Amino acid sequence: MSDSTLSNVSASVANNDDVKVSAAKARYLEAVEPDSCLAQTMRVSEVSDIPGADKIQAYTVGGWKCVAAKNAFKKGELVVYIRIGAVLDPDFPQWAFLEGNPLKTKKIRGVISQGLIGSVNWISEQGLVEVFKLIEAEGKPIYKDTDSAYCFLPENVNLTKILHVRKYVESEESSLYSSQSSASKQSSSPTLVPRPAFIPKTDAERVQNITQQQWQELKGMTAWNTRKEDGTSATYWFNPSGAFAPLIPPGPPHVSGGVNLPHASILGGPGAPSSPEFGICSRNCGIAGNPKGSEHYGLMNEKFHIEQELRALNRPLAIQGEIVGPKINGNRLQLTDYDFRVFGMWDIEKQCYLDPKEVWELAGKMKLNTVPLISTVVIGDTESSSDFWIQQAETQKYTKNVQAEGIVFMVHDQFRHLRFKAISNNYLLKHNL
Repeated sequence: MSDSTLSNVSASVANNDDVKVSAAKARYLEAVEPDSCLAQTMRVSEVSDIPGADKIQAYTVGGWKCVAAKNAFKKGELVVYIRIGAVLDPDFPQWAFLEGNPLKTKKIRGVISQGLIGSVNWISEQGLVEVFKLIEAEGKPIYKDTDSAYCFLPENVNLTKILHVRKYVESEESSLYSSQSSASKQSSSPTLVPRPAFIPKTDAERVQNITQQQWQELKGMTAWNTRKEDGTSATYWFNPSGAFAPLIPPGPPHVSGGVNLPHASILGGPGAPSSPEFGICSRNCGIAGNPKGSEHYGLMNEKFHIEQELRALNRPLAIQGEIVGPKINGNRLQLTDYDFRVFGMWDIEKQCYLDPKEVWELAGKMKLNTVPLISTVVIGDTESSSDFWIQQAETQKYTKNVQAEGIVFMVHDQFRHLRFKAISNNYLLKHNL
């Protein structure tokens, strides 16, 4: 949000304290509604002293470490953990000090601290009512925790909505971020439309959120380890004659259930889709034509002839990858032109992801670039920890002196296709994320 916007928000308030609160609230409201968990109940698995620090300690929850006051929490205690990237409502006294700014990665006394840890008492009485509704709906076990005043709370309850947590996104991405709050904007705009329901979003879970049980299940599987490109994700799909439509929910007339989207027929422009059989999506919504600030989606279609290649293949398929280049996330790859780099393909008809080997083969056949493949590795004891993959992320560079965002590794078999990302802490610190 620009300084002028904040000034306008605050102009009508006379008291300086009220001005500060209004600016903080404006920052909070500028954030978007998240589509993933940013706050949950977790147990402290480790408490570590920090050399030379008498008043603070490092607390481990899942794969995350968070610095807080010494003796604030005990090992095994149930707490509320809020992840980095979260933006918290300044009207709540317990985090008014953040002033509507997002939680970021910090280094405190040489220790990486990510997120915010607090008492379960942060959950209001009304919030507890909502929590137990969630527990009942999800069938999670309820048991007594004698160390907590809120004695029936289980672990891993998603508190994102209950605590009114919002998500920080880069300014150039916010206009394309689909959420409940922007649904009305989509329905009234010919440029932003709902994503087709038959194509999943380009999600990758943070390695810090992998549980011990999940690590055990991953052992023995082959991980395709790729460099994470610092750009914006894009999906190009081809569904000839609506070959797959059963899962598409009904929509308003101009959407036609999410398949016959009003693409080039409305706006046109370089690289715009030429028929309802072909579509382009950002991570969160469909894109019709070439809306301002999103021209790179159409340009990549034009540059790499993606629609023509998909039609030649004549297969219901969605190609997912990262657009990188000038004006995207500060162009941290230092490129002089836009590029599209494939990381996955979705079989629309079979409703499953393709094996990474087939993805790389098809990309080569279609003359499409792929994200850099670092290695393939069988997951064993050494690889079954978030620390291992974070260390791998720290070794990646875009150029000799430019730290890469991190890595993404994929595992695939006939039952599962999973993607996990490890973000470099040096990258997060450098870019204040």
